[in-house]
Amino acid sequence: MSARRFDAKFGANRLDEVPRAPGVYEWLGPAEETLYVGKAANLRDRLRQYRNARRTKAHRKMRELVAAASGLRVCSCESDLAAQLLENQLIQSLRPPFNVSGAFTMLYPCIGLRVHERALDLCCTTSPHLLEEFAFFGAFRSARLTRAAFGSLVELLGHLGHL
Repeated sequence: MSARRFDAKFGANRLDEVPRAPGVYEWLGPAEETLYVGKAANLRDRLRQYRNARRTKAHRKMRELVAAASGLRVCSCESDLAAQLLENQLIQSLRPPFNVSGAFTMLYPCIGLRVHERALDLCCTTSPHLLEEFAFFGAFRSARLTRAAFGSLVELLGHLGHL
C-alpha cells in the first residue's frame, strides 16, 4: 500500500534518480515548506525504506510523512559527517514540524560560542534562544554525548590556552 502511494505521488522511478551517497533529504508540503529533514548514509536505500514502509507501529512516522508530503528534495554530501552537519543546520533553521529535535529543542542541547573582546566563551544549552549573542551549533540528538563532547572540548581548550 505504501509503495503504491509513494509511486503515485513521486513517480515509480523516482528512487532510480537518487544517488547512493550520504546526504540529506527533505519531505516538502504543498507550499514547498519543509515538513521533515533526515540524513542517510545511502540516500537511495533510506528513501526505499519510506517507499516500502509497512503498516506497523515502527513505520508509522514514515507512512505519515509520505501521506503528508507533496514533494521530496535530496542533497548528496561528500561524507556522512557533512550530511549530519547539514541536517542539524536545516533542522535548526527551518524547524520542520515532523522533526522531534526541531519541535522539542529543550530536549536537545546545542553548543554555542561567543568571542567577546579577547575571550572565547563556550556554552552547552537547551535554550539557545536565551543567548542571542552566541553562535550555536546543533541541536544534537544525544544530550549525554553532547555534554561529554563539550567537556572534552573545554578540557582541550584549557590545555591549549596554557601553552
